[in-house]
Amino acid sequence: MKDKILITGANGQIGTVLTEALRDRYGETNVLATDIREPEKDSGPFALLDVQDRERLAALIRQHKITQVYHLAAILSAKGEKQPKTAWDINMNTLFNVLGVAKQEKLRVFFPSSIAVFGTKTPREATPQYTVLFPETVYGISKAAGE
Repeated sequence: MKDKILITGANGQIGTVLTEALRDRYGETNVLATDIREPEKDSGPFALLDVQDRERLAALIRQHKITQVYHLAAILSAKGEKQPKTAWDINMNTLFNVLGVAKQEKLRVFFPSSIAVFGTKTPREATPQYTVLFPETVYGISKAAGE
């Protein structure tokens, strides 16, 4: 069976590049991009999705026979610091929704890390593989908590 991929937050900085790379590798029709807003350019299969809506997430996964999810949707640092409670709730609830549906449907989940988990106290040169995480933003804290 061919991999069928769903990407949350596909319109973001990493999402746009990742979507294109995965479509090159797996074929355009095997990668469903999702986001809370329409993409600026039409580049393949897309569905509007607020990942806070677990039922819609599950329905899309079943409808498109998804086998793996790349979860990129999040409120990033600049916006998150203005509304920290909202950012925390969205970042954590969407992760729990993805993990819950993935467990139910037996899917693989990719949840990329961020440099924001380290903060400014981590050594910038010769950074050890295992080092202290000292996030300083709500986004960094929520990424570290998710990991």
